[in-house]
Amino acid sequence: MSLRDLRPYLLAVLMTLPGLALRLAPADVSPMLGAVLAGLAILGASFLLTWACEVAQLDIPQAVAVAVVAFIAVLPEYAVDMYFTWMAGQHPESAYSHYAIANMTGANRLLIGIGWTAIVLIFAGRFHNYVALHEEKRTDVLFLGLATLYALLIPLKGSLTLFDGVVFLGIYVGYMCIIARRPCEEEEPEGPAATLARLSRPARMRTVAGLFLFAALVILFNAEPFSESLVASGKILGINEFLLVQWLAPIASEAPEFIVALMFAFRGNAGLALGSLLSSKLNQWTLLVGMIPGVYAVSSGGTGVWERRNSSMDSAAISPSANAPVTYFWGHPPATSPAA
Repeated sequence: MSLRDLRPYLLAVLMTLPGLALRLAPADVSPMLGAVLAGLAILGASFLLTWACEVAQLDIPQAVAVAVVAFIAVLPEYAVDMYFTWMAGQHPESAYSHYAIANMTGANRLLIGIGWTAIVLIFAGRFHNYVALHEEKRTDVLFLGLATLYALLIPLKGSLTLFDGVVFLGIYVGYMCIIARRPCEEEEPEGPAATLARLSRPARMRTVAGLFLFAALVILFNAEPFSESLVASGKILGINEFLLVQWLAPIASEAPEFIVALMFAFRGNAGLALGSLLSSKLNQWTLLVGMIPGVYAVSSGGTGVWERRNSSMDSAAISPSANAPVTYFWGHPPATSPAA
């Protein structure tokens, strides 16, 4: 293994160091610089997770790989969204709940509005053909359709309750149970992941475990400073914090997977590229949405409720108060700041 082979890993680790150092040894820096450093740390950790997840599936049972790797792969987005949700429970009258929705909807826009479209356009431009999903992805389409149909009830009834969370989690568990029974397909890792794949099995497993642990710690350490610095930067720049979180926060968490998918499409494997983003969307729309009511309920010390602040339907926004089932509503992005 040469230094050239390790270059992507070294660059990814270097990206994490300034944000990690700032977290462990706090210094007085501007919110904009803090957001950049923490965002780069999450981005670098996301790349490490992407490569480690690809290699991990070579050494662990299929059923375990499907459930664990799928969750770890989207950990960066979950960390930011769960932080906003937790703070919403701690400060019920703040705008944190709006930011949780902003991060989630922004990630969906990146995956569907830009990701899916870019894959189709790149493949059509280079190979003059349409994108055909692999046959096994029919399961993903089916369960994503079920989750989407149920999600239509949320704006109609004006709430996302703990019961709704259980339904979304149930859809996710059902999906996992089906795909875990599929025969394990040996796929040769490409790019930086191929470097780890060439190691002996014991060395590979230790390396992958170390990457998982390091990346997870970097993400958990930087989720709070990244989230808070991003919101503070919006106030300094005079930009609506909701829109800033919606458009910038998902870039740090989704960029690695997005870049990998575009590379697959550029090489002619658009079906795999679109399938990977489809699986990510399904994970977001079931596991992520299903976890939000529970996290908010635990944080608030009760069952919690998020009440409507206005009746406009322009975009997704929520506002919490206490002592009732967790509720989402739709309205304008807020101009208020989180409670101190």
